[in-house]
Amino acid sequence: MPRTKVYLKDIAKAAGVSIAMVSYVLNGKHLDRIKEDTANRVRDIALKMNYRPNFIGKALQSQKSDTIGLIVPDLAHPFFMRVAQVIELRLVKYGYTLLIGSTGEHQQKQRDLVVNFINRGVDGLVILPLQDSQDEVAEAINDEVPYFFTDRYFKNSDSNYIVTDNHFGTYALTSSLINNGKSNVALVTLKSSMEHFLMRTRGFLDAIENVENIGSHIIELDPLPDKLLFDEKIDSLLEADPNLDAMVFTTDYLTMYGMRYLLKSGLNERIQIAGFDEAEYYSIYPSPVIYYRQPLDTIGERIVQNILAQIKSPRATKIIQEVIKGDLIFSQ
Repeated sequence: MPRTKVYLKDIAKAAGVSIAMVSYVLNGKHLDRIKEDTANRVRDIALKMNYRPNFIGKALQSQKSDTIGLIVPDLAHPFFMRVAQVIELRLVKYGYTLLIGSTGEHQQKQRDLVVNFINRGVDGLVILPLQDSQDEVAEAINDEVPYFFTDRYFKNSDSNYIVTDNHFGTYALTSSLINNGKSNVALVTLKSSMEHFLMRTRGFLDAIENVENIGSHIIELDPLPDKLLFDEKIDSLLEADPNLDAMVFTTDYLTMYGMRYLLKSGLNERIQIAGFDEAEYYSIYPSPVIYYRQPLDTIGERIVQNILAQIKSPRATKIIQEVIKGDLIFSQ
């Protein structure tokens, strides 16, 4: 038997309030003018009556869908899922829904997601972009909605971005190792022209510059290296410099590979690990770990505040480019 359609007037009659008040409560508007117990009663009645808002009609009427699209490289990666959770939690407070898509690191899929999200009427986009894709993204969006880059970004562009301070992260990690007496330090990173990786390498180089009697190495790996290739690279590094006493990794999964290698080879007590990004498995590593924790909560809050402001007042829009420092954490 088909379900009976429930309207705002039905909820208003059951709650003993006006239709306008029901609309305000269910749309999260003017709540400072409505008593909390009244708002809760309206929500409870709407839930019991199984009210379903007509989002399509609402979007046609207001020209807004109250949705934001998020495009990430890989939904299976814990870091990208954390980014999604942080942004979604903040959007919910403003009555927005988050739609998520994954590019799988493919340019065409990124473009398809941008176009599909816009066709579905999203009010804005948050994108963790692929390498050298800023022009393609801008062309696909074509000024139809505001958008922000995060995590990955393009420094010399007129696009919005809010990111962590990548230079500070590796600079602080490397400096901490040196201050703790380490004198032979290697940076293990990925081959990339993306700004965040370039800045992480620059942070390492700036930290060792002018430090007397410091030994240093930089190992660059292809993106998503397999464990065998990783082990071979570290084997070669240790053969060239058996006195290596510290390693800085520029991603969480490189740190994980490093931990695995050092545990397997019994070098975890001699070689200190420093990692970029936070990960749960750091806590089970038997030796101390230093890591840089990105300020994801702050980044997420700033993205949501700014993208909603641009949705509300597109004519007042100015380019937002923010770099936010995270924290250095010492485990154990």
